[in-house]
Amino acid sequence: MKFQILTQNYYDESVQLLLDLELDTREEIEHHLFDMDAHMICLDDDRVVGIVGWYKDNVNYAKEAMGDLFPGEEAFWVGFFGVKNEYQNKGIGTKLLSMMEENIRQKGAKEWWVSSVPEAKEFYEKKGFSVVCNGEISGNKKYFMKKSLIK
Repeated sequence: MKFQILTQNYYDESVQLLLDLELDTREEIEHHLFDMDAHMICLDDDRVVGIVGWYKDNVNYAKEAMGDLFPGEEAFWVGFFGVKNEYQNKGIGTKLLSMMEENIRQKGAKEWWVSSVPEAKEFYEKKGFSVVCNGEISGNKKYFMKKSLIK
């Protein structure tokens, strides 16, 4: 397995992986993946098998659901995060998350936020995130969680 920053060579394949995992629409995925250096990928035999990204919520995506608990537009959030089904439970997601965490720590992040679907809540808790509140975005239940990055 090889881990690296997303490059143009793997852009289309990364979009397709996220579409296959049904994480969002093509338009939303392409919008977020435009900032390629904010994404890390895992390659197996030169094929994209996993991806994670980060973003800053400058459009207040989570603000309505979080109310006064919204951390502000400068907070770092986990972006698209997925691993091909046949590669799950092999440590790839954990490694991607850990590498991206170090990446944003170097950018000055003191904490990292995620709006998690219920199915992923336990995964994030195991990685050190804790629930701040829950709410809904576009009718979908979310757990808003954060992790301190201060060592």
